[in-house]
Amino acid sequence: MNKLGFALLRVHLNIEACTLTYETTQAGIQVLKIDEESCPSFANGLHGKYSIFYKLSNFYQNNKKYKQSIDYRQLEGEVITDENSLVSCVPFIKDEDGKIYHPCGAIALQVFTDTFKLYSDEEMKREITLNDSREAITPRYGTHTLFKNPSAEDKEKYKDKVNFWLEEADIKTKLSADTAGIGVENGHFINWIDVAALPNFKKLYAVLDANKLQLPLYLAVNVSYIVLPSEGLTNPSTLFTLQSSVPF
Repeated sequence: MNKLGFALLRVHLNIEACTLTYETTQAGIQVLKIDEESCPSFANGLHGKYSIFYKLSNFYQNNKKYKQSIDYRQLEGEVITDENSLVSCVPFIKDEDGKIYHPCGAIALQVFTDTFKLYSDEEMKREITLNDSREAITPRYGTHTLFKNPSAEDKEKYKDKVNFWLEEADIKTKLSADTAGIGVENGHFINWIDVAALPNFKKLYAVLDANKLQLPLYLAVNVSYIVLPSEGLTNPSTLFTLQSSVPF
């Protein structure tokens, strides 16, 4: 049985943590309750700035073939129509209709797509704002600063040959494009393809500015990133981590 975890962590003089789990073998919304019983360290509520992470275990982004399965020319805005020049992405170059993926490769096509929303009421009518903008969740410096989407003219010109899949409605919803950005400029996508050196890793999902939030809180997890044992992810987990500042 595969589960993902949910953790709260505040870094001050002492580290306070809370971990909850959710199933990843079936798509759908799961609600996790954050209260004094499940998160006793936060009995006095949440105050200040926090960071939210998800964590995967036994996911080998550092596998040599996996981390090389990408083409950075595409990420920097170049539209490539010659599949022979995309050998690094083999076999993840074209879709079933023969269109070239933009971007291609295993890393991009396996981008993490679970989403998290936090509420202050059980009916989940009072949503707590999480900041998942590119500016908030990605490092200030790095290769990603060169990433850019193809121009509208190029997308129209090559639409019959190239699959600009990151800009399809479904994936835009899963990657919260309205707040995190579109295409290869999306913050969640950027953090995902920043390959982790170890098989157990965490990625920054959002930041939270908590103004005297009191328990209980409710986390709605929309699971779409299905994790199965056959994929080699025997113990995946997601951490929802809260800390006093975002370290970049």
